[in-house]
Amino acid sequence: MKKFYALRNYWLKCVLIGAALVTVAACSNKLAYQDASLPVDQRVEDLLKRLTLDEKIALLGGDSTGFSVAGIKKFDIPPLRMSDGPMGVRKPGSTAFPSAIAMASAWDTALMYDMGVALAKETKAFNLDVILGPCVNIIRMPHGGRNFESYGEDPYLTSRLAVAYVKGVQDQNIIPTVKHYACNNQEWERHNVDVVIDERTLREIYLPHFEATVKEANALGVMAAYNIVNGQHCSENKHLLQHILKEEWGFKGFVVSDWVSVYSTQNAVNNGLDIEMPELLYFSKDSINKYLEAGKITEETIDDKVRRVLRARFLAGMFDEKTEPDTTVIQSKKHKNLALELAEKGIVLLKNENNFLPIKKENIKSIAVIGPTAHPAFTGGGGSSHVEPTYAVSPLEGIKNLAGPDIEVLYALGDTFKDNTIYPIPGSFLFPPIGMDGEGLFGEYFSNRDFEGEPVLTKLDTAINFHWGIDKPGPLLPKDNYSVIWSGRLVPNKTGEHILQIATDDGSMLYVNGELLIDHWGNHGAVVKSNRIYLEAGKDYEIKVKYYEAGGGAAAILGWITPDKLTKTNHLAEAVSIAKRADVVVVCVGDDPEIAAEGLRPRNAFRFGQQTRRAH
Repeated sequence: MKKFYALRNYWLKCVLIGAALVTVAACSNKLAYQDASLPVDQRVEDLLKRLTLDEKIALLGGDSTGFSVAGIKKFDIPPLRMSDGPMGVRKPGSTAFPSAIAMASAWDTALMYDMGVALAKETKAFNLDVILGPCVNIIRMPHGGRNFESYGEDPYLTSRLAVAYVKGVQDQNIIPTVKHYACNNQEWERHNVDVVIDERTLREIYLPHFEATVKEANALGVMAAYNIVNGQHCSENKHLLQHILKEEWGFKGFVVSDWVSVYSTQNAVNNGLDIEMPELLYFSKDSINKYLEAGKITEETIDDKVRRVLRARFLAGMFDEKTEPDTTVIQSKKHKNLALELAEKGIVLLKNENNFLPIKKENIKSIAVIGPTAHPAFTGGGGSSHVEPTYAVSPLEGIKNLAGPDIEVLYALGDTFKDNTIYPIPGSFLFPPIGMDGEGLFGEYFSNRDFEGEPVLTKLDTAINFHWGIDKPGPLLPKDNYSVIWSGRLVPNKTGEHILQIATDDGSMLYVNGELLIDHWGNHGAVVKSNRIYLEAGKDYEIKVKYYEAGGGAAAILGWITPDKLTKTNHLAEAVSIAKRADVVVVCVGDDPEIAAEGLRPRNAFRFGQQTRRAH
């Protein structure tokens, strides 16, 4: 019996040893790039050598979504998913932080770090990997459409805030992209403007904050700007990307293009750009192979780009075991309180003459609230950085809430922003061509920008009020290079002179009764163009709008100003009247998201100053 147990124990030990050997063998079969215990650079090199040339190229540009770089399933390389985000993740329900210029006014790097952490946590909760921010443009042009999106005119303050932001984001294993590199401070003609600049100015004003994020925060991503610097586009500027960023500063991350800001293959590849967005066009397999075969670019250059892209992914933990995203952080109480604290600390009191503030409720019976930003609430500028809050309180609403029933609150517009405001025509005044039922205009959508062939989509659009951004109007349409014809009837309810308006990104034409009323053709942002026309109430007017989209963002809005609005009481006189009646006057001035916006230049850069003078 003892022999039996001894024999059994012997064989049991053999089985256990064999199982252990199998386990060890299985562990030893793990590839180097899959081993989280190895140094990142070793893992990168191991994976890089396993990729074919075509697989490498696939990692260098956007996929069909327009906001991701494709992954490679064979090697468990996940897609690199991106979102706009200098002031919040541009997804429904995310926390809307104050505009960057307001946060900069707090002069608080600890809060900016906390904002970066919160932003990264929400990015992760939306199952994303890259946040397209911070925006660190130096404000030098008063009519810069994106001035609100960056931290001001001081390179030092900008550097302190940007470093804190980047550290906060990267500490949560999310990749930031510091933008827009470099000398980017105006939106008008942003693809074509050439910033001619000497080296000292470049180094003292436009580069210190980028350098700080690279050297102090080890930024994993930098976004190249649209503009030209000293004759070369930023996305192919060898001095900026290769000599300064990568060689002098030792930047080891990747350089991504702004959307539709790559202008060549050979120069962009050789001069330092690593990722083309939103899709592989100049960096496509065919384009790159053509220059490889001609000997004008090398596979070693391609390898350097892939190495940078992979390194960022490894450092962000994208190859390692992940937990389920914590969606409870999205607009959590903690994040909302942080946004509130940033907003409160960003308020600057320039003067408090005779201790006028705070206002004592018992001493007043009426308050006049005046100005175009008093109502509705404007929570930030327009464009890719805009985050739509789930709720917002305008100054007028807030003052009414605090004043209570015993204090009369009066309101007057005082001044308009605005020769760039568009008022969309409601669907109740628009009808399809005769013979079709319903409300709105009949839309024919073409998969090219020249209205050629049969439309791939037809539908009744209640109104022309579309802000597609980089999305597409329908599944059968491309993201870029499509066109639309809307046709139908306009039936006004007022008689008199109207102003018809159109704002499109890109070109459009408006016809009324077969005659061209507005010619807004060409590649441009959604700037409003208008014309006057006499219309009679109840009469049918044949309407046709032709629109094409060429690349980047897309928008189409058809608007009007009716006679009753044209003859409205003088705004300034109305403001003066209520100001005389009130015990206290609160004046709210500034711009709105239709003026301060990406791709736009406010037509009157000094509107704020005019509003202020009128307030006096």
